[in-house]
Amino acid sequence: MRQSLGLDYSNLRLRTWVNGDLRRDSSTRELSISPNKLLSYVSQNITLLPGDVIFTGTPGKTQAVTHGDTIEIEIEVLADCAIPWPSDSTAMSGEFL
Repeated sequence: MRQSLGLDYSNLRLRTWVNGDLRRDSSTRELSISPNKLLSYVSQNITLLPGDVIFTGTPGKTQAVTHGDTIEIEIEVLADCAIPWPSDSTAMSGEFL
């Protein structure tokens, strides 16, 4: 994995909010598969481009996200993004957090 930013990708803070409520505050060190192994596996099957995001789920207990919720994700130093959960039930299904 590219380390040009001088970051330890195996220990970055991850935070997730749903509709403004903090739902998860954890670290990449808690992932069951390391970021290096995850990228290696995924890149064997698809071409990853700059800006691509891989969602893997979350450690610990989860809560369902309902249609119309807004999910905000922060990865320490790297990125912040907000994702509106589709209101169309056929667009996405399952648990996110």
